[in-house]
Amino acid sequence: MTPDQDNPSEQASLLGSDALAVQEKLQNALQVFKDWGVNTAHFQPNPKTSKASGEILVLEEDIGYEDFIKVAQGQGWIKHKTYFPDENSRRFEEVWATEDKANAIHYIDDSISGTCFLWVRGPKINELLFEIVRRLPAYEPEELIEMASAASEHDEMVSALFRIGVGFPNFDSKAFRVFEAYLTAPTPLLRKATVQAIAYRMWPESTKLLEKVVQEDHDEGVRQFAESILNQVKHRSA
Repeated sequence: MTPDQDNPSEQASLLGSDALAVQEKLQNALQVFKDWGVNTAHFQPNPKTSKASGEILVLEEDIGYEDFIKVAQGQGWIKHKTYFPDENSRRFEEVWATEDKANAIHYIDDSISGTCFLWVRGPKINELLFEIVRRLPAYEPEELIEMASAASEHDEMVSALFRIGVGFPNFDSKAFRVFEAYLTAPTPLLRKATVQAIAYRMWPESTKLLEKVVQEDHDEGVRQFAESILNQVKHRSA
C-alpha cells in the first residue's frame, strides 16, 4: 500500500525522527534555484560548456565550521567575504583566498540539503585539494554513490540523495543512475526528494528524467513538483 502523502502521520512514519526537517526541505525546494544564484552565480555551469568550474568536497557529517577555520588559518588563507543566511538565501557561505589571492575556497553550510561542503577554485586546485583532504575528512565521489546504493532507511536515503545533488556539479553517469533508480521508489515523498536532489545541479541530461516524471509519475504532487522545477529551468535559460 502506498502511503498517503497528504496524511501527516503517514509522512512522519516515512521520515522518522527528522520528519519536520525533511518536509521543510522539500517545501522550500524551489528556493534552491534562487539560493545557488544569490552569492555565487559563477557556481552555475558555464553556458558554453555546461560544466561548473572548480571542485566540490562534501564534508563528512561531523565536520563543521570550526574544523574548517582551523585548517584555513593553519594554511595562511585570507578571509575574503562572509554571506549570512537571509530571506533570499538559506545558507551560510564564507569565501577564503590563498595568500597569492589566485585561488578561492568557499565554505558552504547549506540548510536545505543539510550538508557542509567546500567549493575550491583556482590554478593550484590539485595542490589545494591534496592539503585539504589531509586535514578535513570528506567523502570521495565513489563513497557518495555507495552510500546512496546501500541506504535502506528513508532518512538515510534522503540524506544520501542530497549529498549526491551537492557533490556532483557536473554530469556523472553513476550519479545519474542513482537518480533514475530513486525515481522508481514506492513512496511519493522519496521520489519528490529525488526531484529536489536533481534540481540542485540540473544537468542538461536530467531534463528528460523530470519530463518523464511529469508524464508518468502516478502521484499528482510529485508530477507538479517536477513540472515546477522544469518551468524554473526554462525561465532561467530563456
